[in-house]
Amino acid sequence: MKVTVLSTARLREPSLKERFQYYQKLLRGRLSLDIRLVKNDPLQAAVPSNHYSVALDENGKQLTSMELAEWLRARIQSGVQGISILIGAADGLSPSDIKNADAVFSLSKLTLPHQVCFVVVAEQMYRALSIINGEKYHRP
Repeated sequence: MKVTVLSTARLREPSLKERFQYYQKLLRGRLSLDIRLVKNDPLQAAVPSNHYSVALDENGKQLTSMELAEWLRARIQSGVQGISILIGAADGLSPSDIKNADAVFSLSKLTLPHQVCFVVVAEQMYRALSIINGEKYHRP
């Protein structure tokens, strides 16, 4: 399974970039996780046709880590080639990105800087895969 984070914003903060790369390394061989910078809105235009698209928006559905793991398991079992996660820049995603996404999730009721969202997505992908595989990383 390939997960691609699409954004018009770059992951610039060195400590956050390092943390994202840490989770990439933990996922290596089990799930491919990459960031792709998209120069123009809407981001949805950059989603590969064989990917399931997820827009991150404050008004989206909030999931627990266990629910996210079940959601990811269902995507894997469905045979979808990949998942594209759309992260907006400082002003969020365009209305068309939210409207045209296959799913809209919220990472928190709090407003998070987009730089932090990259790391939260990476950690939650690792956590979800750990739950799916019955590993001890997640402690409910």
